[in-house]
Amino acid sequence: HRYTMADGSFFTWMIPFHPDVQSFLLEMMVELIRDYDVPGLQFDRARLPALDAGYDDFTRALYAAETGTDGPPDTVNAAAWVRWRADK
Repeated sequence: HRYTMADGSFFTWMIPFHPDVQSFLLEMMVELIRDYDVPGLQFDRARLPALDAGYDDFTRALYAAETGTDGPPDTVNAAAWVRWRADK
């Protein structure tokens, strides 16, 4: 997915709120545990790539639908926007 930043720039990244991405990551983790002898999994890197991430079309539409707004605010640290992403 093309991941759009608040300033309009973008890079290719997995959109963490997209169901396909969530399924892929879960399936990968299950495969890892099932097929390999690993002592555990660390999830601290399974998050947004940056504070100003989440301005891609999919995430904007999801936020608007779930919050009844026109989409996320332009201010990346707006409390409701930060809380929504954290809750996801």
